Amino acid sequence: LYALVEKRKKRRKKVFITDNPIADYDRYDAERQKWLDSLPKCEHCHNPIQDDTYYEIEGECICYECLRDYCDKHYTKDNENV
Repeated sequence: LYALVEKRKKRRKKVFITDNPIADYDRYDAERQKWLDSLPKCEHCHNPIQDDTYYEIEGECICYECLRDYCDKHYTKDNENV
């Protein structure tokens, strides 16, 4: 049992630039980290899923890369013997 889950489209935010580049970067980094923390995390690689879609298999969120790697490892071995 699996589901393909589509996330909401991301909104572009306006960038505010001051005459202090270090403070600008710190603000940008804090906003980016807050956004990353709000994303679902892949149960296999534990990274935030930044794609527009991800897979939910038996209640676990899985990113496309981990799903592809899993299928490559397990199903190509089975098909080689056929």
